[in-house]
Amino acid sequence: MPLEDILVRIRAQAQAAAARVIAEAEESAETRLQAAREEADSAAASIVDRASLDAQKAMTVAEGRAQTLYRQMVLQEKQELVSQVFDEALKKLSGLPVDEYRNLLMEAILGVASGREELVLGSDDCGRMGQEFLDSLNRELKRRGKAGEVTLSYAREPFGGGFVLQKEGIATNVTFPAILRKVFDDLEIEVARILFE
Repeated sequence: MPLEDILVRIRAQAQAAAARVIAEAEESAETRLQAAREEADSAAASIVDRASLDAQKAMTVAEGRAQTLYRQMVLQEKQELVSQVFDEALKKLSGLPVDEYRNLLMEAILGVASGREELVLGSDDCGRMGQEFLDSLNRELKRRGKAGEVTLSYAREPFGGGFVLQKEGIATNVTFPAILRKVFDDLEIEVARILFE
């Protein structure tokens, strides 16, 4: 066999071997590419799923915070409205005409006084009340069978209406702000229910 035929045969075998190696390499590369695509798709889906869950959690937290903030704002507004109602009541009580105011205080004092207390009025009552009121009070106390020995003094600060009775170191606060605060505490839920039902 001549050398030329041997070389042709070697070349043919080499080309066949090269073609097989290239085909195997291409097949291996395609398999690896397919596996990489599948892995990338799976990773992408996992990332998307995690991102979706994180977004849902963030939305749930944000919605919860928004609802809490909304409830707080509504509650604050309701409290301000209820407070305005009681402020208005205080203004009306302290702004009563003098005769009505005196009658109101007289009845309130007669209801709690034994007749030997010190009646303390706020500085804002200095012009509306006086000795004549005190004399009428003591006469009425005596008429009801109580000691008519109530004394009168004025505080340095205004009370906003009402009075304080003092006896033996014990003070009974019947000022309008104190009464309304007590009423407010007792009726806050009821007033809010009526106002905001």
